This record gives sequence, structure tokens and C-alpha cells, in this order.
Amino acid sequence: MTAVIAALGALVFNALSAASTSRQIEVTRQGQVTEQFSNAVEQLGDGGIDVRLGGVYALGRVMHDSPADQASIVDVLSAFVRNKAGAIRQPDLGASSARVARRQPGTDLLAALSVLARRSPKHDAPGQRIDLRRTNLSGFDLPEMDLHDADLSGSDLRGAILVGTDLSGAQLDFANLAGADMTLADLRGAMMWGANLKKANLDGADLENARALNLTGAHVTEDTIGVR
Repeated sequence: MTAVIAALGALVFNALSAASTSRQIEVTRQGQVTEQFSNAVEQLGDGGIDVRLGGVYALGRVMHDSPADQASIVDVLSAFVRNKAGAIRQPDLGASSARVARRQPGTDLLAALSVLARRSPKHDAPGQRIDLRRTNLSGFDLPEMDLHDADLSGSDLRGAILVGTDLSGAQLDFANLAGADMTLADLRGAMMWGANLKKANLDGADLENARALNLTGAHVTEDTIGVR
């Protein structure tokens, strides 16, 4: 009987020890994740492009290794893109694309958008989107960029190159897309209430189930999908 009790006691002790070790490992891991997150965010504000790129990709690794931190990282990288591109106070839907200068987005901005696009949506916070509201993306060259489900409400996209860009499910309410080249763009299910599409090229774009769509002044052809 004594031997049985001793054996049971040893099992309980081993189980408690294993649980304690597991908790300690998790605490250590979380501490490492927190440190990596903090260091990466600090790198985003550095003056060197290489350092900022390192910060972007470090956040991508943290997001992959720690899904619980994804929602915070999506917010941080969205804010980084808005800051790099430039924010606008109020959308100006009357502005035309006549004087929009072509701008080449920095590699750090493009990297941030790519990391955001590769995230697993199931780890987003409820209702979370890539938040690019009221962002100045005018004249940017963003062909084939993955911006599906992004919130671009009120953003300035005049003259932007969006050839083959994935904007499916995107929120484009009151966005200014005047003169944008959206050839072959995927706009399925996009919400476009009040969006300005004057002189936008939608040749071959997929507008299936795009909502509140006003194509006044836009360039569409028989290859444009979803136009009635």
C-alpha cells in the first residue's frame, strides 16, 4: 500500500512539475514575443530604409508566430502605411486627376502592405480591416497589390495605377478614383457609395456585386464584368 501511495505521489509531483515547466516556457515565450514586438515597432520609426524594412518583416514574423498579437500588428502596420503615404483631413471628391504627380511608393510601404495581405483573416479582431481611411495614395503605382477587404473610405486614389489590383470587398465609400487605371482590377463586392470614378479606366475590371456603383464618366468596355 505504501508503495502504491508513493508511486501516486511521484506521478502527481511529476505532473505538477511538468505543468510548472510548461507555464514557465510560455511566460518566457510571451516575454520574447513582447520584446520582439517592441523592437520591431521602434524600428518602424528609424530613419534608415533597411531598418524600417527589418521592422516590417519582424512584425510579420511575430504575427505568424503569435496569432494572438495579429490584431495589434494589423493596426500598427496600417498606421505605418497611412503615415508614409500621407493622411488627408477631408475627402475632396471634386478634385480631378489633371495635376496628379506620379509617386513611387517606398519599399517599406509596399512591404507593409504585402505583410498585411498575407495575414490570416481568422486571427483578425471582429470586424477588423486594413485601415487605410483618408490616405493619400494619389499617383501611386500599386499594380496587382492585394488590398482585398481594406477600408479605403475617403482616400485619394486619383491617377493611381491599380492594374490587376485586388480590391474585392474593399470599402471605397467617398474615395476619389478619378483617372485611376483599374484595368483588370478585382472589385467584386466592393462598397463604392459616393466614389468618384470620372475618367477611371475599368477596362476588363470585375465589378460583380460591387455596391452603390456610379460609373458616370468612367471608361468601361464590353470586357468589363458586372456592368449592366
